[in-house]
This record gives sequence, C-alpha cells and structure tokens, in this order.
Amino acid sequence: MCGITGYLQFNKSDESLEQSIHASVKKLNRRGPDHQEINISKGMGLGHARLSIIDLTNAANQPMKDPSGRYSIVFNGEIFNFKDIREELNLNFQTSSDTEVLLAAYIKWKEDCLERLNGFFSFAIYDHDEHSLFLARDRFGMKPLLYAKTGDYFCFASELKSILEYPLERTLDYNSFHSFLQLSYIPSPFSIIDGVHKLKPGHYLKVSKQGIVEKQYYFLNHLPPLQDFEQAKVELLDAFKKSIQYWITSDAPLGAFLSGGVDSSIVVALASEHVSNLKTFSVSFPDSPFHDESPYSNIVAKRYATNHEVIPVTESNLFESVDNVLEYLDEPFGDSSAIPSFALCREVSKHLKVALSGDGADEVFGGYEKYRGEFLARKYGWASPMAKIAHPLTSLLPQSRDSHFLNLVRKGNRLINGIALNEEQRYWKWSCFNSDQSLRKILNNSDSLENWKEGFFGDAVNQSSGINRMILKDISLVLEGDMLTKVDMMSMANSIEVRPIFLDHHIVDLANRIPGHFKVTQAQRKKILIETFKDYLPKEVYTRPKHGFSVELLPFFRTKYWEKINDVFLSDSLIQRQGLFNLKAIQNLKKSIKEGNAHNDQSLIWSLITFQNFWLKFNLERGL
Repeated sequence: MCGITGYLQFNKSDESLEQSIHASVKKLNRRGPDHQEINISKGMGLGHARLSIIDLTNAANQPMKDPSGRYSIVFNGEIFNFKDIREELNLNFQTSSDTEVLLAAYIKWKEDCLERLNGFFSFAIYDHDEHSLFLARDRFGMKPLLYAKTGDYFCFASELKSILEYPLERTLDYNSFHSFLQLSYIPSPFSIIDGVHKLKPGHYLKVSKQGIVEKQYYFLNHLPPLQDFEQAKVELLDAFKKSIQYWITSDAPLGAFLSGGVDSSIVVALASEHVSNLKTFSVSFPDSPFHDESPYSNIVAKRYATNHEVIPVTESNLFESVDNVLEYLDEPFGDSSAIPSFALCREVSKHLKVALSGDGADEVFGGYEKYRGEFLARKYGWASPMAKIAHPLTSLLPQSRDSHFLNLVRKGNRLINGIALNEEQRYWKWSCFNSDQSLRKILNNSDSLENWKEGFFGDAVNQSSGINRMILKDISLVLEGDMLTKVDMMSMANSIEVRPIFLDHHIVDLANRIPGHFKVTQAQRKKILIETFKDYLPKEVYTRPKHGFSVELLPFFRTKYWEKINDVFLSDSLIQRQGLFNLKAIQNLKKSIKEGNAHNDQSLIWSLITFQNFWLKFNLERGL
C-alpha cells in the first residue's frame, strides 16, 4: 500500500516537472511514510511513497527496474497471489516482493497479466525503449489513480492533492460539482477539477507521444445463475475460505475491524481460523446509544477470543476528528461516516499496519435498505397512484437517522416516494443524498444538474434485471465513488492498509451468479450470505437491525463548529465571491442550523463544508 506519481513528456523538455514530481511525492507521505524515492530520466519521472507490507527490506523499494533496465514500475496495492504467479514465471527473483513479480508478469504477458492478479492495485510501468507508460487500476477501484494530459505532457498520481502539484489549471468541473452535491461524492472518470480524470475501475491506459488508449479489461458479467440455493451456499463458503488465505498475507502486523455487524463478523470468524489471538477494533458512541454497536462487537470478539479494543468517539473528540478529516481530504467528500472511520483508523494505526474489513458486502450481496425497497416497489407497484398522492404529506414529517422512530419515518417516506417512480428514477432517488429540489434552492445555476447521470452503466448492468440490476449499478457507482474512496482516504491518512475481502473478484463473480431473490426478500437482506455463515455468527448479530456507520452532527454544527461554519465555510463574503450559491438560501440554512431545525439537511451541510474546504485549500478563485 503506497502512493504513486509520475509524468511523461511528449515534446519540449520542461525542468519544472522535475520540481513538480518532488512536491507531488511529498503530498503522498502519509500513504507511504516508510520510504520516498524518485527516478527521473529524459522526458520521464516516476515517484513512490512506500508503506512497507510485503518484503520489508530496502531491496523492495520503488521505483523498481527489471534486470534488463528497460522497464520501471511504481505500484500501489497488494497482489495476494504473487507467490503463485512467481512460481508460474519460474525466474530468478532478487526480492520476495509482489512488486517484482508484478513487473515480471507484465513483461511476459503485457496487459493480459491483469487477468491473473488477485488483489487491489494501481500501478504505472514505464518502457524506457518506447518512451511509453502503461497504467492500470484494480477491478473495483479499491486503489485510486488520477491522471491529466496537456499538450506537452501526461501526469498521474494517487491523490488529487498530489497531481495538482503539476502545472495544471485549477478550474471547477460543474458537472462534477453537481454530481457531488447530489451523491456526496464524484464517481469516476470525473473529478472536481476540469481536465483531471480518474481511471475507471477495471481499466488500463497506454500512453505515448501518439496519444492515450484506454481499455476495459474486467467486466461485471451476467453469468449463468446458480439455481440451487444450497449449492450456492456451498460454493460461497468455499470461495471465502480460499480467499481468506490469500488476503491475510502480510509481513507487517495484521488485524481486523469489527463493527459487530454481519460483514465484519464473518471476516473475523474466517481470519481467526488462521490467525491466533487476532487483534480486532471497533468504535463506540457513548453519547449516542442509537448508533453504538459495540455491545455486538464484544459478543463476536468473545466468541472468537480476539484481542479486542473498543475506541470511544465522543462529542468532545469529534471536533478534532472533523478537522483532521478536512485537513487530509482534497476532493470534496460528503459521506460523514468518514469521521468515525478516521477515528478508528487513527487508533488502529498505533497497533498495526494492515486491517481486514467487511466493506463491499452490502453492495455485492444486497445489504442496503434500498434493495428491500426495490423488492417492495416491484411487488406493490400497483400502489403507485396512491403513493404519488401520499408523498407530499409524508415528506413533511420529521425524519433523520438519529433515533429508531425518526429513522423508520425516513425509510417509510423514501419507500412511498420510490413506489411512485419508475425503476431508473427510483434508483437515482435512493442513491442521492440531496434532492434536485433542495439543490435548486441553494444553487444560482442548476441548469446542468442532471447532465452527469448519463452514460454510467455498461452492457453488463443493462442486461441484468431486478435486484441484481440495482446491485450491479451500485458496484459501478456507489462502491467505488463512496465506500472505497472513504476507506482509502481515511486509512491512508493514518498510514494503514485496509483489505475488503468481500471484493476478492472470485467472490464478486460468484455473487453475480446468485439470483437476486436469493439475496433480498421482503423480510431479509443479504439472505444467502447470512444463511451461509449462520453457524459462524452469534444469533444476536444476524437477527438485529442494520445500523449505518454514522454520527449525529447537528449538535456539533450548532455549538463547537458554529463559528467556523458561519465565519469561514458559509460566510456571506465567500458565498458572494464564489457566485455558486444563493446567498439568501445559505443564510436560511445557517439559521436552521443555529436553531436546531436542520435535521434533514445534515448531509447537505457536511457536503457544503467539504466543498468549501476544498475551494479554500486549493485557491480555486485564482482559476475563475
């Protein structure tokens, strides 16, 4: 797990790029605090910041060259089956690292090597003879890779803050801005900066003086379904047992996150079969019992005799975590669960470098409430006319995630609204944190609010149906843009590697063969996953309601953080200078915050804070 950066010049030599790459690597120091190195030759530069996980010796530092000297690599991630590939290559290797194996695999098989890789990665390989670059990103986007091209050069980096150290224009991409306000994140291939792109998951790039060629190498195929439920359970358990043996590979200390939910409990149960006295970590919310899952994590920890630690996130230390999150974020990111994620990763980093997690299970196996909502919307579609009449009334009710009752009201309102829409409209409605209507109130110009939604889904998604169609959409959109971005940024902010084993591509490919009605019913989500692992889980874990990993922010906004919101992020002077937001609407929003009436706007407020933080940090005013 590391950070990478680099450039390739096409025409004239520009010495400023050499200065840029040094600054770019420095911005990646938290991703790779163990070693930073830069290799510069004529018209090319590669930079690497290393977090040592496999082969901790200096011989495995990067950039790394092959024995011939023709190829150089910078690599972020892990290849868990590298020992198998090394055996297949049958070469004399100088290190025990997966980096050297990856480079040799590319030299032998070129882009076809990607099909052999089990793990998560973004990497760049430079061909010194051809003066060209090959860049690739893992199948689901667990590791980030951004790039930009001007008339004279191409550059890339693991993070926005790093790539912006190159001489690029800092101009706001308005479509990305609008997608962010609705979704709370910006999906690939877009970024908040016009001209800076994210390499899409499962894609690679070939870059040379002749241009850029992009190709998709991995597809979420709609394979023949598994029709027998019991057989599907057998194959699923077998896939997990095989995968865990690869995903625990590490030369650095390894542990696991344990929320007390089904997903992380499964990971801990499987890992405990191979790692004795496994270190596990969870967070508690002493000030908010509704969000506190620590009693369940304690039950699982006791069952598997893990070395467990509970990290309290209280109102008193929330302020510090918020500022730390904003300090590390570059591109705006409005998922407030990043705050407890940061707190968890910060504490875990004191004990180990690698943590297994249950991330990805909800997207792959149908764990979100919207999947059950889709089931009900299809079953009770006949109620659509009544839902259209009822929704204006139910939307007036108070609703939030901060209590059991208000959360039920929120879910009921979203279901009623969804039933009144067609499938595509329903998906977007349930995927967006902020509605078109609420955003049109605060934006000065909302003409392109819908433009960003076009062209996100490929044939594999369109050829699917029912619940699996929605699941494939989420893997394409929500998983990479929200969940994996959060995990990557908050873990790297604390220099630890997080491994979401549910995203082993063998597991995902198998899950895509499992019919939707095996995953979601009217009474249950993630049905086949729970049934497969019932014997591994305490009953208290798989029978309890699902909780999101979130915190109540409104009391914090109106007390300790009020001055910063009022005087900095949403100050009248900044709003007027930007020209993006309606001043009167922002003033009304601030009034609601101060009076404690902004329960339904907490997501919007946090999104605005992270956007304004980005705007000020990168001084976008100079680009307008």
